[in-house]
Amino acid sequence: MRLIKLLFSVRMKISISKYLYIFVLLSFVFAEQPIIRIISPINNDPIITTEKTIIFGEVKKTDSLYLNNNKIKVEKGLFRFEIPKQYPGKRTFQLSARNDQQTTNKDINILTLKTLLDCYLSPFKKEIDILLTMEIISSYFGTDFFKPDNFLTKAELVQTLLKLNNIQPLGYKTRYHFKDLFPNHWAYEYIQTALNRNLVEPKESGLFGTNSYISRKELATIIKSLITITNTSQNKPFLDLNYNLTDEKLISDIAISGYLPREWTSSKEIQPNKAITRAEFAYIIARTDNLRKRIKNELGVDLALLPVRNNLEQTAKSIEIKLQTITPSTYKITALSNTDKKMIYIALKFSDKYHDKSIILADDGKGLDKIKGDNVFTTAINLSKLNKQALSYEYKMFNSFNLIEEAGKGSVAFANGTLSIY
Repeated sequence: MRLIKLLFSVRMKISISKYLYIFVLLSFVFAEQPIIRIISPINNDPIITTEKTIIFGEVKKTDSLYLNNNKIKVEKGLFRFEIPKQYPGKRTFQLSARNDQQTTNKDINILTLKTLLDCYLSPFKKEIDILLTMEIISSYFGTDFFKPDNFLTKAELVQTLLKLNNIQPLGYKTRYHFKDLFPNHWAYEYIQTALNRNLVEPKESGLFGTNSYISRKELATIIKSLITITNTSQNKPFLDLNYNLTDEKLISDIAISGYLPREWTSSKEIQPNKAITRAEFAYIIARTDNLRKRIKNELGVDLALLPVRNNLEQTAKSIEIKLQTITPSTYKITALSNTDKKMIYIALKFSDKYHDKSIILADDGKGLDKIKGDNVFTTAINLSKLNKQALSYEYKMFNSFNLIEEAGKGSVAFANGTLSIY
């Protein structure tokens, strides 16, 4: 009898242990996975910066959050932390959200770039900073300035072409003579090397055009061998081009293929004889085929091409935001968005003389809110200190599965007391 009781007791313990194991196993299977959502910066793979980096985000199903094993403060599901300025290059930091059963890890990739003091207001700042970091372009005659709005000279163009092709300015066989090129000119060796390599041609007999400005259609001819023209159709999106002229049709084909900035191609006139600026040159040269691949491989940055549509209409987006005037410096935020079971985060970006800043907005379908610190609240925003001509925005939309469904960026127009984001 005692043996039967002992066997029964052992059997019960085994059964209990079995069910306990199954319960623990199921608890792991059905435990809710923590969710980490980076709200700002909007574009964060990698985060591109020239300064310290402020990360703002949301964590769900836990309040335990760590950055490289250092605890991060979480309040009401929101977190904010700062990563000090890094040396130029790529760095990876790991966020870990932990609850009793599971851990979610998310890598924060930060690319720190070199920059110069006068680049902050340029729409082509990213391309300038990338090329400065890769030493494809340089500052303006060794100063702390880039002079992004200065027109590009032929001498500057030649210097960059040699760097782009990893050619040292020496070892050339033939020495060419021009009235506007003297041996003491800073670009003399670059120009002689480029001429020997057939990278450029003289402006005319006896003149190289050393300090002449490069027009848009001249640049198109020079970069033709560095790009892949994917569309040579009969589309004629620009009214100020003579499509019977080879160089003018070429600039149209390059625009349709996506290598030119939207600032050139957003209207029906591309102004082929207009001189290009140093900043515009940085944008275009960064998208030439080999350099674009190198930027992707070395820095992890994919510079998108922007093909021109024949009708030149803007792409429809899921969001349209307007900021209506309350006072001359204060605006009420309103939003029209299709956010059923979705979440949109918007970074309204602006620049002062030396810094980029942003206002983070959120829309869960119940109205647009401004996020400040660790709180979300509906409010008006004060733009009295902003340069309204330097406003832009970026946004991303998450669906109900926490996946990014749509992302984009655009410009902010200021007219008649209203800021319109499109």
